[in-house]
Amino acid sequence: MPDTLQGYDLLESWGKHPQFGSWLLLRITAPCDFRMAGPSTLSELMKGISRLRHYGATRIHVDGALNRLSHITLNTLGNQKDKGIILSTGAAVGNTLNEVVEQTQHILELFQLPVFSAFDNFSFGNPSQDIQFDQNAYFHDGSWFTLPSFLWNQDSKSLIPPQSDIIYLKGTLTDYIYLALRGAGRLPGQFIVKTPAHILLSPNVWNGIKSRGIKVKLLERPNLLLLTLNPWHPLTSIPTERIAEALLPYADIPLVDIQKQHLWMQ
Repeated sequence: MPDTLQGYDLLESWGKHPQFGSWLLLRITAPCDFRMAGPSTLSELMKGISRLRHYGATRIHVDGALNRLSHITLNTLGNQKDKGIILSTGAAVGNTLNEVVEQTQHILELFQLPVFSAFDNFSFGNPSQDIQFDQNAYFHDGSWFTLPSFLWNQDSKSLIPPQSDIIYLKGTLTDYIYLALRGAGRLPGQFIVKTPAHILLSPNVWNGIKSRGIKVKLLERPNLLLLTLNPWHPLTSIPTERIAEALLPYADIPLVDIQKQHLWMQ
């Protein structure tokens, strides 16, 4: 950051990260350049958001790297319409342009998944039977049934009937859970997870789910505002112009090179 306070006011600092030092809250008062590293834990993010609100911030955007989506699970940003997510991708995501595009396209696809509605295509019967989504559950023959918390180490065949309509996972949909359900013959018509951050599937398994016609829906789809592009790679950097050109067919959000102040849109 600049050596002088010209261009910003230091509002507050806390903590002592072993690599980055203290976390700082700054009020920018004039155009200036910064190199930033954000808080690395959810508790630090929550504290930062709380302190920003203390200083009067009414719109808060949390920036996150493409492969670190845990910050979107925070429920501290107010109403859904006020939430904004900014992700970053670039040459470091893969070793080739094709790998960068493949990884980025996958994450963009997760943010485009439909949001689950209890009133779409299913009759839930008595509202008292509706699940509160605070535990694993499956939906079958018009009713919800709860499942154990640690589903990955349970006997799926004895817990879940064949051809269930929905399985809701409070935690994360992983390769292990999917393959266990497939092996037990207990794959549902659709999975429900909380957010895109709760989907950790390899490309092969993700493509397998889609080829079987199994739907995956979200309880909450964060508002993805834009994607920032970074050319840096320790060995083979890729110009952001090439990354943007390759990603534009898949992106319905702005692509931005912050350093060059370039913006690409469909």
